[in-house]
Amino acid sequence: MPQVPHLIKSRLPDVKMIVSLRNPIDRAYSHYWNLYAAAPEGDVNKRLSFEEKLEFTPRLIEEGFYDRKLSNYYTLFPKENILVVIFEEMMADQARHYRRIYEFLGIDLGVVPPLLDVRINAAASKLGRSKLLDLSYKALYRLVRLPSLSRRIDNFNAKKLPEMSAATRDNLRQKLAPSAANLERMLDRNINEWSL
Repeated sequence: MPQVPHLIKSRLPDVKMIVSLRNPIDRAYSHYWNLYAAAPEGDVNKRLSFEEKLEFTPRLIEEGFYDRKLSNYYTLFPKENILVVIFEEMMADQARHYRRIYEFLGIDLGVVPPLLDVRINAAASKLGRSKLLDLSYKALYRLVRLPSLSRRIDNFNAKKLPEMSAATRDNLRQKLAPSAANLERMLDRNINEWSL
């Protein structure tokens, strides 16, 4: 929605924003599997392959043109008010990135986030899960407050997503590479983790 940056600017002109960006191909694939997992049996989302879904839902890829979206914010807000976090870098060193976020927001660096190691809304975690293990995870985390044990159960219960075909990945890489290169210029840095 192109009007959103203007609405934010009109109501919160000095706001600080954090933008988290994931490899746009992996984000689209994960989004597809989230839709698949959420769809009831017999729904069209259960019948369409990833490639077919891309044809009928171009938004899955269009959301990955991050340079276009971010430029709308950079025209209205100073760059120092927008912190861009690369998801893959954050997952590789969460503590360092939380410190970076805390510094950006002016938060006490001694605060440890309670969900530091918890993956939320992971598409793979919704596919073929054991209901008993899922209930155990929720009980241990929410009721008994044993987060480290509950995380181990949840990780054990998560499934891996099927591999995307190499041809599809190459096709998407060609579509998204110019946008990623433009994003790197905007951020004045390389995003090596994406290999686009």
